[in-house]
Amino acid sequence: DADATTTTTNNNDDDDDDANPSQYSYGYLILWGSIALAGILLLAMVAVGVRCVVRRRHQQSLRWLVNAGHPRSQWLERLRQTQARDYVREARLNASVVSVSLCSSPALPAPVRYGVPVVILGNIALFLSGHLNLGATVHIVLQFAGDTLQVDDFFIFSIARSTLDIWKAGGKELAILVLIVSGIWSYTKQILTLLLWLVPVTKWSVANRGSALLWIDRLTKWSTVDIFVICICIAAFRVTVSSPVRALGFPENSSSSSGGGGGSFYSVDLMVVPMWGLYANAIAQIVSQLSSHFIIHCHRRIVNKATETDNAINNNNNNNNTDIL
Repeated sequence: DADATTTTTNNNDDDDDDANPSQYSYGYLILWGSIALAGILLLAMVAVGVRCVVRRRHQQSLRWLVNAGHPRSQWLERLRQTQARDYVREARLNASVVSVSLCSSPALPAPVRYGVPVVILGNIALFLSGHLNLGATVHIVLQFAGDTLQVDDFFIFSIARSTLDIWKAGGKELAILVLIVSGIWSYTKQILTLLLWLVPVTKWSVANRGSALLWIDRLTKWSTVDIFVICICIAAFRVTVSSPVRALGFPENSSSSSGGGGGSFYSVDLMVVPMWGLYANAIAQIVSQLSSHFIIHCHRRIVNKATETDNAINNNNNNNNTDIL
């Protein structure tokens, strides 16, 4: 009895150990994906900081070379003055009333200023619905001697479930990549875009905002890879197997010959049926792409408007100085 009790206890412990990986797979996957994404964001912040330091030291180096009597000091001085004018122009753009922020700029109509955040939040909800709901399901239709057997939901998969299955199968690197590109980055992109829409230029300059929007738009293209993969899988897994008609002694099925079976004695029809998860994710990706291009257009429109206003002010000042002289 003691041995039986010990064996039962060991079996229970083994069952608990077997259940623990499946129980905490989501936690481990999200943890490693978050760590990887945090590392990428940290590298991006370091790159921005290095760029600012290099920019400042570049100006100091140009000034030092000009003062030291470099053989091409005149060319270096013109370069320094050109860059200095660009910095002054950027400072005037940041101080302009037109380019205060995307959500409060008078260069954009009110429906656009307040409608874009609503679209971004709605797109986040679409991503959540697409990732949590079923992406597709596999249906099998079997026909044998006139009898039909249909198996619905033979295999179902979603982005979250497929990522977890890859993790359990040992493809941890691929699971983390899918989690970052298709999961975490989709929401991070929306949140970053919303912040860039709301943050004023006193916190994030016009030039940095334009550069960030362009980089986000480029990286957003990678989030559509999973949609293409699922669509390819839908076409690839469309399989039909049927018996040859009047060959190898198989009788012809008259009932199936009048229908879609083509007179086959037996047939197997396998198809992948898209579900709401796939449609929601595809719609969210399309909205994300379109909104990204639209926001970049709004940013450039504000910059052009602020530049026109600044040029008009400078022309008026020059005319006033000419009249005084």
